[in-house]
Order: sequence, then structure tokens, then C-alpha cells
Amino acid sequence: MEWSREDQKDLLRLAGLAASPRVKVFLDAQARTAPASAPPPSAPAPATVVSSSAPPASSGLMWTTIQNLACDFGGYSGAKVTVYIDEGLEGVGAIPRANVTCDFTSDSFDLKVVGLNGRNYRVVKRNLEKDIDPTASTLKVRKNKVILKLAKVEGEYGYESWTRLTSTKSKEKKRAAKKDPSASIMDMMKDMYDGGDDQTKKLIGEAMMKSREGKQARGSGGGGGLGDDIDFGAGAGGF
Repeated sequence: MEWSREDQKDLLRLAGLAASPRVKVFLDAQARTAPASAPPPSAPAPATVVSSSAPPASSGLMWTTIQNLACDFGGYSGAKVTVYIDEGLEGVGAIPRANVTCDFTSDSFDLKVVGLNGRNYRVVKRNLEKDIDPTASTLKVRKNKVILKLAKVEGEYGYESWTRLTSTKSKEKKRAAKKDPSASIMDMMKDMYDGGDDQTKKLIGEAMMKSREGKQARGSGGGGGLGDDIDFGAGAGGF
């Protein structure tokens, strides 16, 4: 039998009170079998604590998507498209510059802002309307906003004109348009017609009508006109 420290004290006390020598010897022997002191209780293993201030792994970041952008397409002669981003970015100029990055490709950009006011912000735009030069495109961080400068690709007749940030056409159709410049012009005119007001649609419809009438006057042996193979819909001078 094992005795505790308290048992040992009681055994020694009883041995001192015992009148019978045999009982006293027995109690003394039992008291000697008890441990001299109780072992200290084992300290509990420290709990594992994950600090909320520790930076998470990059693959596990949660992103808040930025929805609203403002764009300046630079007109017909501008060398760059400027994208202004300020949604949720108040104070972005105060965080470390390394926390704001943008990956540019020939037809996309991926902006990331990490650790701003307890959130991580991101905006990704793929299939840009025109190709850009990623090596000449830049990122600028201001006090409360980020500015992207997308460098246009200069063609044979200067920089291409943009009408929107991302293209409504697939990459395959964009490649086909590059091989057939007249098709690209017609696509642009159709986009202008679809997105234009009544006056714009009227002007485009009249221009296409005159182009078709001119071809018919020259006879079928003449060269194909821009309006030969496109239908802009009802209301455009019969097109």
C-alpha cells in the first residue's frame, strides 16, 4: 500500500500515542514506507497559440474584390490607358510599398493590396480590349488610391484606340481581327452602333447605306465595300 504525505503524518502521530509496543513498531514501519515528500504536480503542457497578428500564407489570403474603376483611354493618340482605383483604398499610401503589387501580361493585369485596414484587396482584369506592353506598364501608389498606366502597343498607324477596358470578343476573334483589318474596322463600327444613341445610329446607318449604294452603282465587279457583309439591325436606314 502506498501512503500519502498526510497518511505519513497520521501514522507518526498514532505511533506516538500507541501504548502497545507491537502497535507502535507496526505504525513506525508503515510511516517509513510513505514518501518523504509528495512529488510536485506535473505542470500542464502549454497550449498552442496562433497569433492573429502573424501574416497568413499567401495562398490562403482572403480577398475583397474591387468592383469600381475609372478609366481614361487616352483617345486616338494617347500612348497609355490610365486606370484609377480608389474603392476601399483609403490610406493605401501609408502601408509598405511591397504590399501593393500588380502583375501585367500582354492582355491582363492583377492588382493586389495586402494588409490595408485589416483587409486584402484585389482587382483582376483579363482579356483587355487591346494588347498592352507589360514591360512599359506601371503602378503608382498615392495617398488614397492606386493608378495603373497600361502601355498601348503601337501599330503601323499609331496607337490603337480603346473604347472599353475589357473586350467583348474572345481571344480567337481578336486574333482573327488582327489578320483582317477590314473586319476589325467593321467590329468597331458595330460596337459604336450598338452602344450609341439614336443620332449615332442614324449617322452610322446613313454612312453604311451610302457605301452600299456606291458599290451597287459601280456594279458587282467593283471592290467590296465596308458595309457589304454586316447588318446593324432595324432602324439604321434599312440595315
